[in-house]
Amino acid sequence: MHRRGSIVAKWFIPIFLKRGIVTMPQFLEERYDRRVKTVMAVFWLAVFEFVNLTSILYLGTLTIQQVMGLPLLWGVVLLALIAGVYSIYMAV
Repeated sequence: MHRRGSIVAKWFIPIFLKRGIVTMPQFLEERYDRRVKTVMAVFWLAVFEFVNLTSILYLGTLTIQQVMGLPLLWGVVLLALIAGVYSIYMAV
């Protein structure tokens, strides 16, 4: 495992930096084309939304349910509203 990391650091990172590549979608677009970049971006967005966000909402709601005694549905709504308001507030 350590050996692979050093190979990447020694050989690939300097090449990426010389070409100005800093993200995976940018690399895929340069190596293949815009369609591959778009497919990868849509795939990871879907994974983030349907796996990460749902598990975060569910586990956060379980905590709210245990601490405050709120029903599961109301906990999801409350957590989603708080996260949405906070995100909009921080973006403005």
